Amino acid sequence: QSRHNLKYWNYNNYLGFGPSAHSFVDGFRWNNYRDIIKYNSLLGKDILPVEEKYLLSNEQKKLEYIMLALRSSGINFEKYNELFSENFSNTFFNSMNELIGNSFAVTDNDSFRLTEKGFAIADEIIAKYF
Repeated sequence: QSRHNLKYWNYNNYLGFGPSAHSFVDGFRWNNYRDIIKYNSLLGKDILPVEEKYLLSNEQKKLEYIMLALRSSGINFEKYNELFSENFSNTFFNSMNELIGNSFAVTDNDSFRLTEKGFAIADEIIAKYF
């Protein structure tokens, strides 16, 4: 694991610097121009070289958090509740039970995570259940 990648996987804010760099802060995502000449020209004019910036919807944020968490250490119930003001176990009760019943996932007091069997098909699980 690299420390800087943990920011993405743990759904934390991050800033990217340089051409083509991406950033994510408080639900906003943006990317810098990839063209080095344009990038440098804008910086030379004291203009941030941001090509595109947008605010993710709450549903987009939830899906991203779930996708990233299930591909790494799992859904932390406290963090999910803090981010989305809802209880993950209540919202996804049926999905959780089916995945646990089929040995694709496990849960404890703090989190819900995929087993090795579930991790092997994480993309399909995310698409079908979340």
